[in-house]
Amino acid sequence: MRLKTFDKDDTGLLPEFPLPRFTVSAGALFFVGLAVFVIGYIGLFFARVIKASISRQREYLADAAGVQFTRNPDGLAGALDQIRASTSLVMNRHAEDVSHLFFGQGVKMGLESLFATHPPLDERIKRINPRFQSQMYRGERAKQAIASATEAPPESMGFAGGMAQPLAGPEARAVDSGQRWGKSADQAAALVGSVDNRKMDVARRLLAAIPQAIREKVRDPDGAAATIVALLLAQNDVVMKAQLEAVSNAGAGAVAAAAAEIQPQIRDLGPAYYLPVVDLALPALKLAGDEAQLRVLTAVPAVIHADRRVSLFEFVVFTLLRWQFAPPAPPSPPKYRSLAEVQPEVHFLLSLMAYAGGRRGPDAQAQTDADFSAGAKEAGMPAGLAMLPRNALGLDKAGEALAKLRDLAPIPKAVLVKALFATVTADGTIRVIEAALMRTVGAVLDCPLPPLLEETDPAALAA
Repeated sequence: MRLKTFDKDDTGLLPEFPLPRFTVSAGALFFVGLAVFVIGYIGLFFARVIKASISRQREYLADAAGVQFTRNPDGLAGALDQIRASTSLVMNRHAEDVSHLFFGQGVKMGLESLFATHPPLDERIKRINPRFQSQMYRGERAKQAIASATEAPPESMGFAGGMAQPLAGPEARAVDSGQRWGKSADQAAALVGSVDNRKMDVARRLLAAIPQAIREKVRDPDGAAATIVALLLAQNDVVMKAQLEAVSNAGAGAVAAAAAEIQPQIRDLGPAYYLPVVDLALPALKLAGDEAQLRVLTAVPAVIHADRRVSLFEFVVFTLLRWQFAPPAPPSPPKYRSLAEVQPEVHFLLSLMAYAGGRRGPDAQAQTDADFSAGAKEAGMPAGLAMLPRNALGLDKAGEALAKLRDLAPIPKAVLVKALFATVTADGTIRVIEAALMRTVGAVLDCPLPPLLEETDPAALAA
């Protein structure tokens, strides 16, 4: 059999066989790339969803473990509440890569229910402590901070040992100045809730004597907070610097800077104007809401603790702020129908009022005892009852006593106010700090008092 052969062409080469050619259009490349992109994005989508889901569950687990090991759900809920109040967003293009490592949700993303790396803080707080109340917890925390300050030795704590003396020289006793008081205890108690033309004239004089710059400052929440802090600053530059640093370290740096700016104007005011300035600052802070109030309740304790002394005026300001910012309590019937039911608290408050006079000299103790006896007699306390020692008058106990006395029935509450006036005016004089303390106690007990000092010029106030 003969094999078939291929003939060569004229060139001597085998004939060519055409090879198939494949061409790819631009449209096909686009769709291939789009498919790869979609597949990759779907993978990224589900990867982020899985990461966020695992991270949220991990946060819940961490919260549960924290409660298990610390046995302090209130403290953990309070820490989360603080994160809620202070957390800000991280503005960095790589922030999302490490967002699961943050203490809170630090990156804003769409579809947060899917991509959020942290559960809502409200939900976390609810799981830890369903009965947690932010405002109440912050008030208690501030009270505990005040209480911790009173653990210092009496000689370093102004409240336990009398008026604090952060300054040297005669200006340190400015709050001890006062004016003659010609009213009986009954007449003084009748001032509760009353405003007459004479008191209106006093209020107008007070307002006119306060510099315009300060009046403008307290009209906005930030200026009001700074002004209140400035009122508490010491005139000693070293102590003032420490106080401002403490406020900044507490997270209120803007308040500290504004307080330092306005402090020179506050320094020129007499002590009789301090509480009226606080009164002017309160409306702006009340309208501003919880955030502005929290800044003040954070900054004020920082100022108070910076010099490790708590003066009666500092106690007055902080107590007034805390009660003014507290949510209104629902109406309820009085718990106590007589002063005998709250005798320990009445005993405490009368002792505090007696020491507020800040007596000095060889007859100081006898005069203080006489002040207490005058109030105890009006309150119907047992004869011969001695007032409490100074070291028993801690600020935490003062807050507890006022809270309990707030639940008195109207008639015994009126008797208590009369007894307090009898204590502070037993010598026929009412001092600046006594007037401020009476107005604060009146505000807490829902017995508002008008300005008690008709003379506000330091030169007219008797020492």
